[in-house]
Amino acid sequence: MAHLSWAILLTILSCTGCVEQRPDDALEPNDTLEDATEITIGIPIEARANQGNSDVFKIEVDADEILSIDLVSLGKENCPGFTLIDPSAQVLFKDASARCRRIGQPEIHDAAVEFQINGEDYFFQTETTVSGYYYFTITEGRDADNILSYSWDYRLTVTVE
Repeated sequence: MAHLSWAILLTILSCTGCVEQRPDDALEPNDTLEDATEITIGIPIEARANQGNSDVFKIEVDADEILSIDLVSLGKENCPGFTLIDPSAQVLFKDASARCRRIGQPEIHDAAVEFQINGEDYFFQTETTVSGYYYFTITEGRDADNILSYSWDYRLTVTVE
């Protein structure tokens, strides 16, 4: 049995770099706050987050509204981390775990941010206190492994009430 484990490990190690990263989606480049893709409220978009290549979105919202961010998984690894920043640059939510989701609590989780996990899907909601652009970042795979490329296909819908 030990020989089989070593054989599997050697096969994986010899394959490092032989797995192509999936191509980026049409929204690239959107890796920084400066290059963030602007979201149209109520219009779903389909995108792909590749490991090591964050997807950053900006959402223009007035103060005293309810901002909802709904992410539906469309397949692949589904190992994302999330960050939500308000217009005053205050971090409202940030994942702490370098591992694939749901191990431990978020590093920063403002009490005003509701975060739900429903199977493979995610939901955020918060009352906005400042008018302007809110920034939402998705980072796939983080430090999940560095042997195989992680990517996650998702549908993002933002609504405001």
